[in-house]
Amino acid sequence: MSVIGLVAFTIGVNNRASVSVSGNDMTTTYAKNEAIKLRANFWNNLSVGMLLIGILIPVLSFFQNYPEMSQWVKDTWAGNFAVSEFGRRFVLAIGAFFVAAIVAGSCRREAQRIIGELD
Repeated sequence: MSVIGLVAFTIGVNNRASVSVSGNDMTTTYAKNEAIKLRANFWNNLSVGMLLIGILIPVLSFFQNYPEMSQWVKDTWAGNFAVSEFGRRFVLAIGAFFVAAIVAGSCRREAQRIIGELD
């Protein structure tokens, strides 16, 4: 076993990174794993952001139009299912929540797929 091979084996055992030396090129699986983790972190953060947006849109829509909302709820409970401007906006906000949740789920699945590439 050569000295370079022994050093590469020692580094690989101690740092849990396999090192290959060919001329001046030194690549490690540790660096590759860090790049994979960063990609997965990006998708995971994107997922969290989309989920927060999906939650905030209906909540802010709800509180921004509270007087209209309370009247709309009273009318709806009374059996008057008239479509108001608030009703349209609220339905769009709920739709935005579901779209954001679907996109967040897709981003999360992508992050999990990327994490599966770790060595």
